Amino acid sequence: MSWQYTPLIIPLIIAAGMAAGLALYSWRHRSAVGATPFAVLMLAVAEWSLVYGLRLSCTDLDAKIFWAKVRYLGIVVAPTAWLIFVLEYTNQERWLTRRTIAALTIEPLIILALTWTNEAHHLIWSETDLIQSGSLIVWRAGHGVMYWTHAMYTYLLLLLSLFLLGQAFVRSPRLYRGQAGILLFSVLIPIVGDILATWDLISIPLDLTPFSFTIAGLTAAWGIFFFRLFDIVPMARNAVVDSMSEGMFVLDEQDRVIDINPAAEEIVGRPAWEIVGRSLIQLLPDWRELLERHDGVTEAHGEITVEGMEKQHSYELCISPLYDHSGQARGRLIIVHDITQRKQVEAALQAQKQLFENLVAMARATAKRTSLEHTLQSALNMAAALTGADHGSMFLLDGTGAVTHSVLARGDVSPEKRRHIVGRVMKDGLAGWVVRHQRPALIADTSRDERWLELPDMPYQVRSALAMPIVSGSAVLGVLTLTHSQPNHFTTEHAYMIQSSADQMTLAVRNAQMYDEQRLLADRQTTLYEALRTVGQHLDPQTIARAAVGAIARLTGWPAVAIALPNDAATHLIVRAGAGALSIEADRRIPVDRGVIGRAFRTAETQYVPDVSADCDLVGDDQVVCCELVVPLRRGQRVLGVLDVASDRPSAFNDEDVLLAKSLAEAIALALDNARLYAETRQYADAIAQERSRLQALIESSRDGIILVGTDRRLLVINAPAVELLQLAGQAEDWVNRPWRDALNALKPRVPRVVRDMWDEMRRVQSGDERPGVGEWEIPPRTVRWLNLPVTADTVPLGRLLVLRDVTEERMLEKMRDDLIHTMVHDLRNPLTAISGVLSFLEEPVLQALPSNQHELWEIARTSTQNMLDMVRAILEISRLESRQMPLDHTMISLPNLVADVLDSQLPLAVDKDLHLENDVPSTLPPAWADERMIERVLKNLVGNAIKFTPAGGTVRVTGKRDDTSRILVSVSDTGRGIPPQIQERLFQKFVTGEQEERGSGLGLAFCKMVIEAHGESIWVEETSERGTTFAFTLPLPPALES
Repeated sequence: MSWQYTPLIIPLIIAAGMAAGLALYSWRHRSAVGATPFAVLMLAVAEWSLVYGLRLSCTDLDAKIFWAKVRYLGIVVAPTAWLIFVLEYTNQERWLTRRTIAALTIEPLIILALTWTNEAHHLIWSETDLIQSGSLIVWRAGHGVMYWTHAMYTYLLLLLSLFLLGQAFVRSPRLYRGQAGILLFSVLIPIVGDILATWDLISIPLDLTPFSFTIAGLTAAWGIFFFRLFDIVPMARNAVVDSMSEGMFVLDEQDRVIDINPAAEEIVGRPAWEIVGRSLIQLLPDWRELLERHDGVTEAHGEITVEGMEKQHSYELCISPLYDHSGQARGRLIIVHDITQRKQVEAALQAQKQLFENLVAMARATAKRTSLEHTLQSALNMAAALTGADHGSMFLLDGTGAVTHSVLARGDVSPEKRRHIVGRVMKDGLAGWVVRHQRPALIADTSRDERWLELPDMPYQVRSALAMPIVSGSAVLGVLTLTHSQPNHFTTEHAYMIQSSADQMTLAVRNAQMYDEQRLLADRQTTLYEALRTVGQHLDPQTIARAAVGAIARLTGWPAVAIALPNDAATHLIVRAGAGALSIEADRRIPVDRGVIGRAFRTAETQYVPDVSADCDLVGDDQVVCCELVVPLRRGQRVLGVLDVASDRPSAFNDEDVLLAKSLAEAIALALDNARLYAETRQYADAIAQERSRLQALIESSRDGIILVGTDRRLLVINAPAVELLQLAGQAEDWVNRPWRDALNALKPRVPRVVRDMWDEMRRVQSGDERPGVGEWEIPPRTVRWLNLPVTADTVPLGRLLVLRDVTEERMLEKMRDDLIHTMVHDLRNPLTAISGVLSFLEEPVLQALPSNQHELWEIARTSTQNMLDMVRAILEISRLESRQMPLDHTMISLPNLVADVLDSQLPLAVDKDLHLENDVPSTLPPAWADERMIERVLKNLVGNAIKFTPAGGTVRVTGKRDDTSRILVSVSDTGRGIPPQIQERLFQKFVTGEQEERGSGLGLAFCKMVIEAHGESIWVEETSERGTTFAFTLPLPPALES
């Protein structure tokens, strides 16, 4: 690529630099209207000028074509950016939507695409070549169809911009026409330059458009710096000024109106075309003085009032001078703000301020005093002062409308006369009318208004009156009445002020009432506290009564206070203490069925008798006591006594006194009840201490070892025999409150099997099996029998009680006895078997040889021998069961069938005695898991005993069912005479028999007990009386059914 130099490049570079500077300046002010599109426009012009200079400098055709294509970026952007700038400047933003901008970019993009692909279609340049123009080599191109299309499109955009700017120039105020003129001139320059270059109206082969844009940029720069193009925009002015709520007048040196906004048009009352050009003083004559007074003043403020046809208007004026660019004053700017509403508000505020000051004065007056009487008097005095009233009165009402407090205009009067005046006024006077109607009353002349009641003895004259109800919500708290000696004194303003003050009065009255209530409550609380503190120091009823009446009489000032408590039979009340000159003497007995005191005790209700002489239960002729208040001393449903309060004046006690007496009675009853509870607690504590001492003595003196283990597995109780039997080191008190694990750890090295048994027992209890446990341990040289029992208190588990007994000697004796029995049984069984066999063998010949009267002797011998042999066999079986040498053959047993077989076998014996045998075992009962042969013998023993001891005509019944512990419960009951008490505890011991005619060997029940226990179950006597006996035992279920 070769280059050539030409001086024409210099102005192009200068133009590009100026355009770039203008783009940078506009971008920095892009918040201003039109600044952003103007920056894009100048950036496109800079690119256009710079690239055109590069095209002039190169000499190759290809290079010139390349730079011509690059130049088209600025060529297509500049017209579009110029139109967008003009639209924003002329306040036509409504056209600048996304759709419009997208449409404006279609043509530039198409032209750019055609330019860079011109070699394929020649729609932009039909032909290109180089020519010599003086010393320069320039290119020459024939224009294609799209070139002319783009030219027409560009002219269209520029003409549209020219039209919009022309409109803005015509419509803009004089201040802004300079800006519009500069922009009009700037847009004409590139149009002329482009026409000259495009249509070959000049002889030199140069494109003058960049030069024309350079001149346009210089012109725009002058507009930017001289007219502050981006600081003052006409359309922005219209948007701001036209929307102002204040009126704006722009005046020239002769005070003629040259600009005005819609708000100012409303103030003048004429349209703008009638106002502009005319003198403001002619339009608004009332403003002459103000304008002339501030003529020549730099800046001024003032207010003016204009009388309108309908109402008066007030305006606030702000006058400022206007200067041109040379600093010369060219006119004035007047901003007019309508302050009519503000003036009205200020007047209303002034009235409200006065009212507020009056209310504050009322509030201060009513707040100075805290008591209710002083508050009412202060409110009345202030109301009279504010209205100029001569006199006034104020009544305060309760919820029923009755007057509770009153302040009269005539001052202090007797209570009777006060009640008479208040009653008349509330019934027939103005105050009563106001309360009934709940609205104020203003009487201009009392002589002409029937609502005013003229009292015959009034010490002052009343000609006008004002009455106001004091209301809280829908309730009337009171009524205020003001009077004056002259008619027509009170006005509606007075009524409005007093009505507005009524809320303050209501608040003050409420506060005073609450103050009085709180004061009474505080006094009552103080009295209660002192009474409670006094009676709380004692725990004896007599002392409590004396202390209580003394404190109550001292704190309340009541003339007579007494406490009476009932005797043991509750037939009389005995006065335990009294205080006061009128009090009942101590120890006086009062029947509970007579008098006010007795009635209060009987009914357990408070009795207040304002006049004792009129009471139906009057007792005696004592005329000293005129009023009596009796409160029962109650704790729950119990009446502990009565509190009696009396006075020598009728109706001496009010509701507050009754409430205080009830509270005092509750405190006294609480103290008396506490004294009773304390006495009972002392008795219980002494009894518990004695019982604990006795129990401790029993535990310590017991030969058995006793250990109580708490739920936390700590040793709560352990005695010396337990320490000795377990061979623990130290004394018993050394092990108290120590963990159970410590004892097991001490035992483990010597007797690990014992420790394992203990752990198994603990795990059984933890699994939820709370049944007692029993067993034996070998702790050399002793044999210890243990019993594990649950300890509970009202179903709450407290721990486990372990009882240890040394059975070493018993086991030695049992072994010796077993050896002896074993020897005896073996020594007796052989001869008895031989004798029984011989008797059986010789029975037939001997019975034939013996005479008939000796047959009975033979039968006795044979039966006795058989009984002896059965006894020997039973002893042997019991011995084998005790030594656990008899194996059990567990099978599933059908109890319904087994019971039926046993009853069938015992049926001959029952028939002989005319007994009824009943099988009450359901066929649906599940099978039992036991040794069938052994259980059959148990049933035979129990059924046989029942048949044996049941008289003729009785019944023997066998029942069976499944109990709650997943076991089978079997019971055998009869209708016999029961078991004698002396043998009930030893019933299951060996060789224990009763005194009935038909006694057995005493081994049957012992055998039954051992068989059942060998199965891990239990047997017991469930019931025995003269109506019969019931034996019961349990059997386990098969393992599959248990799970």
